Amino acid sequence: MPFTYQELIYAAVNNAMRGMETSVSANLDAEMIAQTLFPEVAQSVCESIAANDERRQLLLRQKTLTFVAGEAILTSDVLQDYIWDSVLIDATSNMTLRKKYAYRPYPQFVQSRDKRLGIYSIRGTDTIVLCEPNVAFSSPLTASGTRLLNTPCVVESPAAATDQMDCPAQVLSDLSEALSNALRGEMAKLAGAAA
Repeated sequence: MPFTYQELIYAAVNNAMRGMETSVSANLDAEMIAQTLFPEVAQSVCESIAANDERRQLLLRQKTLTFVAGEAILTSDVLQDYIWDSVLIDATSNMTLRKKYAYRPYPQFVQSRDKRLGIYSIRGTDTIVLCEPNVAFSSPLTASGTRLLNTPCVVESPAAATDQMDCPAQVLSDLSEALSNALRGEMAKLAGAAA
């Protein structure tokens, strides 16, 4: 059953408050603390899932990138350490002859001599660069247009608390447990400071 962001927060709060004294828990805004912890917990959980070859596909998301002069900007949710396990395709090419590109680390991207493949890489912290098949690397690059990138991404909170979480149930379970544990630790610290 899909969870909304609000339901995930409630589940984590309820699990974290199990066994806590009512007088202590009533003085804490556990929902606000859980929402504050969510981005850090989600990053940690998703990195752990991505590190497992058998579970990494649970985090795959499709991104539409618009290339200008061979460059496009990646969104902050992309797990760049696992970009090598991504797939980039030309969304506008003929379905039967759809162009696919191979990932190369940036030094190999710049030095590539085999022009049979289109290649892409990451330059800096958030720029994806692309060189078309049968085109030699040059500066500036020339590729342009829309491409689809399927890559592992961090689960983010939706725009509204009542929106559904965009991730499989296995990931939701891990997020809920990790958020409960993080929240329990924060609440214990705050309760100790208030005593």
